[in-house]
Formats: sequence, C-alpha cells, structure tokens
Amino acid sequence: HEDPKDPGAFKKILLKKEELSPGRIQMINWAKLLVGRTMAAHAHENMEEIFFILSGSAMFRAGDHEVLLTRGDAIRVSARETHEMKALGKKEVLYIVIGIV
Repeated sequence: HEDPKDPGAFKKILLKKEELSPGRIQMINWAKLLVGRTMAAHAHENMEEIFFILSGSAMFRAGDHEVLLTRGDAIRVSARETHEMKALGKKEVLYIVIGIV
C-alpha cells in the first residue's frame, strides 16, 4: 500500500494467519503490569491468547520457554499452556491481549 521509496506508514507483521489457530475472538483486553510485579501463572482450557507489548519490557514464560518482550513484540500462547509475565525495569508494561477460541 505504501511507496517503498517514501512510505507514510510503517508496519511490522506480528503474526500471520497460518501462525494462528482457526477460531473466533473471545476478548480483547488492554492491560497494565505494574513495575516489578508478576502476572500469576495460569492456563486457559480452550482459549489461545496473543499478547502485544505496547511499552515497557517483561520476561514472559510460556510452558518451558522464556523470552524477553519489549515494545512492538508479540507472542502467542496455545490453549492449556501455562504462562506468566514479569515486568522488568522501571516502567510498567502496557499490553493488549486477544483471546481466541
């Protein structure tokens, strides 16, 4: 859509259709994780979640994997996968979560 020599908008593809399970959106949440706090470890029986980090940085654990997430990152969590997130640094973490069933 943009002129590659003079783009007016920039985009980063976070997740492609083939990376998502087929389903319907159950919820879209705006959330804030306070400085130094941890979102409790939990899992959802039948809902996949996609987290989009808007600001701040966090250590995210899903199953046996840990990854550092910062502004502009996204991560998909499968249904029944235990996950938790801990805010790092001196800024709260602002993020959006989409739940898909």
